[in-house]
Amino acid sequence: MSVDEQGPLYFSGDARLGLGRQSLRRLALIARLGSGSKVLDLGCGSGGAAILLARDFGCSVVAADDDGAALAVLDGRLRSESLSSRVETLTIDFAQLTFGDGEFNLILAPAMGVYSFSDAARKLRRYLAVRGRLLVCHPARIGKNQASSAFAKYWEQKLGSPLQVPHELLQLFEQAGYEPEALEALSDAELAELYRAQEQKLAKPSKDKQAAANLAEQIDLYRAQNGRSSATFVCALGRRREPGEKPPAARERA
Repeated sequence: MSVDEQGPLYFSGDARLGLGRQSLRRLALIARLGSGSKVLDLGCGSGGAAILLARDFGCSVVAADDDGAALAVLDGRLRSESLSSRVETLTIDFAQLTFGDGEFNLILAPAMGVYSFSDAARKLRRYLAVRGRLLVCHPARIGKNQASSAFAKYWEQKLGSPLQVPHELLQLFEQAGYEPEALEALSDAELAELYRAQEQKLAKPSKDKQAAANLAEQIDLYRAQNGRSSATFVCALGRRREPGEKPPAARERA
């Protein structure tokens, strides 16, 4: 089932930042980002990742989304932090990206389920520079033999396929032409904190009633597990691998 057929997945806010700023910094260090790096924050939302990478690593960032209202808010944040020269906001159509081949050193795939894991890996590879990295966030199963909770089954219904365990997602990376470099998953405590933050947002009026209802359902199903989940979010980082390239030796990945 395609994403177009199943509808948006409505990940719980930006699950990439649910991993924590320290996790994002660790992944940025693995990607060897610096002042000469160009980053695409695709589906940037409020732009927390774009701001962190521009401010803390000196990257040039394109913060792209189809949500004009979110981009307007981000523009205000960038002005207040004097980062407008480092972060360009851009309104896009996810179905028709117009970036140049090999343009970015790092791409953060949309956190809102615009693409499946496999589609993100396949469609976004062309926009990565040689040795560029792709960061994808996705629901994953915890424990291959663990019984699925209602929360895990919820994600399987949304995805239209069984949830995969993290190492299976890394295998998808390899099949799409990447060298898997890192994977970080939300712990039970981090997942609980992410949903607590999202629950506070639900208390405010929302124009997107469907997204709010979907998120409320996620929270209810998560809470029914009493803090022990059979599913979580993972962020996987992979480096673009060139045709014929041999796998790098341990400790020599750059």
